[in-house]
Amino acid sequence: MRRPARLKNALLTIVVATCAVTAASAQIVPEGYDEGTHIVRAGDTLRGITRAYLGSEDLWERNWRLNPQVKDPDRLFPLQRLRILLAPQIARPTARLITISGDVEGKPAPNDWNRSLEDDLMLERDGIRANEDSSTVMRFTDGSELTLRDKSTVFLRVAGRSLRGIEQRSVEILEGQADLAAVTLPQEAEIEIVIGGAVATPMTGDSGGIEARARRVGAGGAQVMVFEGLSEVESGGTTVTVPQGMGTAVSEAGPPAPPEKLLSAAVGLMPAPGEQFELERSRFSWEAVDGAADYTVELCRDSSCGDLVRRQTAIGENAWEVSDIPPGEYLWRVTAVSGSGLDGYASEARPVQIIENRRDHEPPTGRFVVSGQSVDVDGMTYYGPDLDIRFEVEDEATGIDSVTLMIDGREVAAEVLGGPWATGDYEVTATAVDGSDNSATFGPLEIHVDADPPMIDWTVEGDVLLVSYAGTSEVPSGWAKRSRKWARRELKRFDRGRAEPQWTVLAWSSALPRSIHSFDPDVITRRRSHRRFSLERLQTQVLVFAPALVIEGDGGRLAERLVSIESVDERSGQVLMKIWRRPGPDARQWLEIEAVDRLGNVDVVRWSFSPTD
Repeated sequence: MRRPARLKNALLTIVVATCAVTAASAQIVPEGYDEGTHIVRAGDTLRGITRAYLGSEDLWERNWRLNPQVKDPDRLFPLQRLRILLAPQIARPTARLITISGDVEGKPAPNDWNRSLEDDLMLERDGIRANEDSSTVMRFTDGSELTLRDKSTVFLRVAGRSLRGIEQRSVEILEGQADLAAVTLPQEAEIEIVIGGAVATPMTGDSGGIEARARRVGAGGAQVMVFEGLSEVESGGTTVTVPQGMGTAVSEAGPPAPPEKLLSAAVGLMPAPGEQFELERSRFSWEAVDGAADYTVELCRDSSCGDLVRRQTAIGENAWEVSDIPPGEYLWRVTAVSGSGLDGYASEARPVQIIENRRDHEPPTGRFVVSGQSVDVDGMTYYGPDLDIRFEVEDEATGIDSVTLMIDGREVAAEVLGGPWATGDYEVTATAVDGSDNSATFGPLEIHVDADPPMIDWTVEGDVLLVSYAGTSEVPSGWAKRSRKWARRELKRFDRGRAEPQWTVLAWSSALPRSIHSFDPDVITRRRSHRRFSLERLQTQVLVFAPALVIEGDGGRLAERLVSIESVDERSGQVLMKIWRRPGPDARQWLEIEAVDRLGNVDVVRWSFSPTD
């Protein structure tokens, strides 16, 4: 039991020692002072550094105590980082890096480029650069801030005072762009931004604040956009004033172009606030902005995008997909860019959460949905011309990126699958790609289409006399004799003017069930007297007796003759024949035959019958 007690006392000793160190550190930094990080340059000493930042070297020993790793205050090494005291009003104009995101490098003159850290101080002639998908925010002694994002480089130029006694601060942009923001700016301060051959001087407006963006374009061109306040832009001996909400473009040697209005902020942003992404690839979209040539999208950890995570420029459509983002909570915004290259107002930064960064390995799922009239013949399905094919596809993980539809190896639009279709045999395939580039091919879907009507053929049976029964059974005894007698009687009646031209259906194909084609001769006798006769659902063939009539164009006498009418459909097969006797405008009678196949394709033929001489 004693050993745990000693351990408890040891822990207490550590806590007390930690508190003592914290108290000692507080005593080193006098009240009213702040801390910064100075990067040692050649020839620096603690006394000289203290004099540069505080205007006096009286507190150099306190700076030494802030850096216990320094053994000799007069022997420092280039690129060492030293904690130093900062007075409320620093004698030497500086900027401090208050935010670092990603790969940011500094060049403390005359040293080479080196990785930058938060709280690093920048002096005149120092450089800072934010590499790809990186950003940094530097704050000047007057409270104004300069933000660099994504492949941008600036240098602090030699500062001084103008003839008006105003303190000038100068920043030169060598690459990329810089955003200047100031809530208020002291009247005795002035910021100058050098961009190639142009010089921009942002100034406060009615609100007292400044928000401007300057960009280096090419070897010497420049773009200046003013979102708050105003700015004077000078190039080639010409100065223009750019008011709030406008911008100007400057060529390498020419004067600034007349100011143009900046595009408005994009709206209709998706995903909505609070929406989550669970997968590697996330899709953002927004409503198109009038006048936009392309867009820039930024994914950040803060609303002003000083802490940048990802940035994409020159997006030609109003949507953006991004992948490989670590899980976390972010904000995103989009900026429309005009045809002259000027950025418009950024949209309001919206929150989005990526809760998981898992890869979508599953391809899309899909199916063909076929609708329309169809029929099965000998194990093959035929469709009519109204065939409609829809391809349904989904991917719950990352969504569908593209769908390619093809008919017989030829790419087609989705509307083509809706018909109408021509007769033929087809192969339909579809390839779908999801948001993670997983693809799947569906098909081939084999489609057989019958869009042609049945073919109607007819012949006159020259040697057949009143073959009135087409069944498989033997013709009933006496039926042929009775039929011949009836036909002669009808012919005499016609010759005496007491009979109208008529035709009579005598028999039809044995393709129908026996209950239909094996009928009583008396039934046929009764049917023959129907002057306006119609038969339906006759398959393949029908035999028509036409006493004392001729077919126009043929000249053949049909007395005691049969006309064999046959319908053929090589694909889906015939399902229906209709026969009508229709009176014409004169003494002629019209025989009309309509053939309909099983898919609704229709063909109609009409023959005119005239009395014989």
